[in-house]
Amino acid sequence: MVYDKSGAVLRTFDVSTGLDSSTPLGTFKVFSKSSRTFYTPRPEEKMRWMTRFTKGRRGGNIGFHGIPYKVTKQGEVAFPTPLGVAPSSHGCVRMLETEAKWIYAHSDIGTVVKVQN
Repeated sequence: MVYDKSGAVLRTFDVSTGLDSSTPLGTFKVFSKSSRTFYTPRPEEKMRWMTRFTKGRRGGNIGFHGIPYKVTKQGEVAFPTPLGVAPSSHGCVRMLETEAKWIYAHSDIGTVVKVQN
């Protein structure tokens, strides 16, 4: 959920978080953003609208982003992601690309992010 300064709910999103509880819980702040990026261990895994707010267990960046995809001869192929149903990421918060773009557009560096069960 996204709240305004008075605590009223602005938006809600279906998301998929990290497998094996790899999405850290706690209060963080947005520290960087990229309109396009990739997963460092496997640069063929790409994603859009990355809004980073913490580091993961292995030191990699954790943030909100659109569903990852690979570029093939047939075009972009999205990774299976059961949004709102089950974890599927390496720790990031996956969401529809349009919703990740909204988060990206409405989160400044320093925006507070609270991750909870």
